[in-house]
Amino acid sequence: MSDSTSLAVAAALLVVLAGLAGAMTVATQATTSVAIETNPTDPNDAEATHTVVFTPVESALFGSTFDDIRVNYSIDQPTADVSNVGAGTIERIGIDRDGDDVGTRIDDPANVTEVTATSDGTDVLIRTNNRLTITTGDEIVVVLRPVQNPQNNGTASVEATVNTESAAESATDTVTYEYNSASVNFTDQSSPGDTVTVEDVSLSEDGYVVILDQSGRNPGEVRGATYVTAGQNQTTSVEIEPPVETQTELWAQVHLDTNGDRRFNYSSSGGTVDGPFETRDDNVMASDGATVWNEARTRTPSGGGGGSSDGDPNISNYRATADDGEITVTFDTDENLADIEVDVRGAEDATMTTEDFDGNEYEGYEGTYDAGTNGEYTLELVSAEDSAGNDGADDGDYSDTATVEDATTPTSSPSPTPTVTDSPTDTATDEETATPTDTTAETDDTEETTDGVADDDGDEETASPTEDGGAGLGGVVALAALLGSALLVYRRR
Repeated sequence: MSDSTSLAVAAALLVVLAGLAGAMTVATQATTSVAIETNPTDPNDAEATHTVVFTPVESALFGSTFDDIRVNYSIDQPTADVSNVGAGTIERIGIDRDGDDVGTRIDDPANVTEVTATSDGTDVLIRTNNRLTITTGDEIVVVLRPVQNPQNNGTASVEATVNTESAAESATDTVTYEYNSASVNFTDQSSPGDTVTVEDVSLSEDGYVVILDQSGRNPGEVRGATYVTAGQNQTTSVEIEPPVETQTELWAQVHLDTNGDRRFNYSSSGGTVDGPFETRDDNVMASDGATVWNEARTRTPSGGGGGSSDGDPNISNYRATADDGEITVTFDTDENLADIEVDVRGAEDATMTTEDFDGNEYEGYEGTYDAGTNGEYTLELVSAEDSAGNDGADDGDYSDTATVEDATTPTSSPSPTPTVTDSPTDTATDEETATPTDTTAETDDTEETTDGVADDDGDEETASPTEDGGAGLGGVVALAALLGSALLVYRRR
């Protein structure tokens, strides 16, 4: 082979290789696409929501305004009906700049100026006010409702076209219509208060696990929701508000993400958006109730008193504390109690009974005793029986001490200080009133002065000493009596 021939063959090979490379580049280059979803997917659902996310790539649309979008269901069977879609029912339309928002969320909303559907309801054209400019990386979003899903199961192609009158660009996607399914298993559990765990969640399409105070269609009873992708046997945690403080009955339900924005709008929409999965007869499909309590009150058997296998209640965390003369007894148990008895010994002896306690198996029990005497008290649980007569107090030594240092004792009224109206000294110097009777003359002088003095009525008045000055007054009275007796003796002489 001559050199010229070799060069010609090599050049031809280069041309072929370049052509193959160009073909491979074209084949792998991203193209404009559209994602169309229906929620719910149930056939014959008259109020379904269809979401359309149109993503132009290397498109003539770039730099032009967003004028309109047409969604055409007529190109394939089974066919949905969009006759009832209008300007007031379109939930969302606009542009997600850079395509970085989740689901159908948008950055710039468009204003709808006209909605036109074909007579058979298989095609709808939505016009806008030409305000938004389409740029590289944008996604054009429209959420249509209400859409009547076809009566039969099946998968059909749907076409979307942006700017039908200038620089038009189209893309197709497939939509599957089938009866959806969901299930949930919500079991009794302790909780930190602000979250609960829902086990075994299954759903045929993306949606939410929702926690409510009551089952059913109750948008005002929602405590929390978590987005969950389609799948089987999933376990998820749901944050709730308000948190669980005491034993509470809650319900878990599986809901749809009807508008595709991954924001739970059921409560804020009054129940018109993101409703529950439904059966064919329009009942709530997946709902389960459970008893939830705050784990701070979780019952843990204490040493020596818990873990019994004889049916007795398990007692734990038995404590006695004192505050300003009030002794508080607290303890936990894994059963509701029908009879409680606590012996109180020490500075006072008493018995606390069931009537002195409040509580239950989830919150624990608490009782109070008002101490009237300062000192140390021992409080022993002697009975903690359930309704069957099983006594948890038999399974251990439940006793604790508390010291009262500020007991409230009854205050006695002070005895009044007697008031002497006639001075003994003045009586002794008065000749008419100081003359003793025969009985006085026969009475020993010492006895007369220690037992008392006669009052104006002739009754004997006893001088009662007081805490502060009784003894001093008694001395004065005695001295006055002695002086009076000496004066009488002197006058008789």
